[in-house]
Formats: sequence, C-alpha cells, structure tokens
Amino acid sequence: KYRYAFLEVFSCLELLKLSELKENIALMPAETVEMLFPVPFTECVSRYGSLYSVDTNIIYALMKAESLFKQNAVSSAGASGLMQLMPSTARGIARSLRLKDYDLADPCTSIQLGTKYISGLMREFRGNYQYMVAAYNAGAGNVDKWKERYKNEDMDYFTEFTPFIETRYYILRTDKFVTQYGLVHGGKAGAQ
Repeated sequence: KYRYAFLEVFSCLELLKLSELKENIALMPAETVEMLFPVPFTECVSRYGSLYSVDTNIIYALMKAESLFKQNAVSSAGASGLMQLMPSTARGIARSLRLKDYDLADPCTSIQLGTKYISGLMREFRGNYQYMVAAYNAGAGNVDKWKERYKNEDMDYFTEFTPFIETRYYILRTDKFVTQYGLVHGGKAGAQ
C-alpha cells in the first residue's frame, strides 16, 4: 500500500514462511514476485549505476542481501544504510568523491557510495562477480589471500571453499538475487 520496500519484502517473506510455502518465482503470482523483488529508489540506482558502470540488477541484489531495503539499517558490526557500508569504507569513498558531509541513512547517499565501492571492486577483480561480492562482504584483502590459495580453480570451487561460511552463502545468495532480478525485471532492473 505505501510502497515501502523493506516492509513489502519482509511481510511477503513472513507470509510465505507462515504459510509454509517456498519462494518460487516461476509459480507465484506476478504481484507477489513484484513484492519480493521491488525496484525502489529507481532514480538513484539508475543514475549511479550508469555513472559507475554497474548493472542495476547487481545494485538491487546487494541492497536486498545487505539491508532488505531498510534505509536506516545498522548491523551489529556497525555497517549502515541500504548498502551496509562500514564507516571507514564510507569515509574513504566519500573522500575520493570529495563529499564532506554525508549520511548513510539517506538512500541516495548509500546507493552512491555503495555503487562506487562495487565499481572499484569490479575493477580490482577484473570484472569477476564472485570475487567482487566476496570482497564486498569480507574485504578485498581476504579475497586476495583466498585467490592465492585456490589458484587455477573454477569459481564454483572458490565459492564452495571460501573459509568464511557467511561469505560463502553471501556469494550464493547475491548471485541468486541477480539472476532473479534479471528474470523479473529484464536486463536492467528499474529501467522500466
């Protein structure tokens, strides 16, 4: 009713759980699928996705995985906003963008800094999505160590043997979300 993405997705997931139904976008009514895969903050996501050359499906997938679209989310580790950036990471990105004042609870600011961070990680890991996502979750230094340990292995092997269980499931979950956003919204989410 109010188009608040966090409540929309959270409520829908809770109803599925209470009804003992599995999430299956192929069998669900279109209205339910739209609730599970919303495209909030379209203007900001489109603007910064285009500016930093990041597919909007990736932005939405990470936003869903990180905060479930709750713009004032704060993790137990101290990460904040839609994109759940750590204060030190946000400070570094803001400095590189010459932003003196910023508020991670502001959706567009969180999206801007998060998308800039994704873009930098994509460059650092030469477009490798799994490495980028792992670095977003566990830090680029850890991913460099893991890459060294699993040289010449395929990405399924890298994902399966990622030492941090949380990061392993984060890679799988965000990859699933990117695929689902592509199926639900086409090539670019929010570009409708």
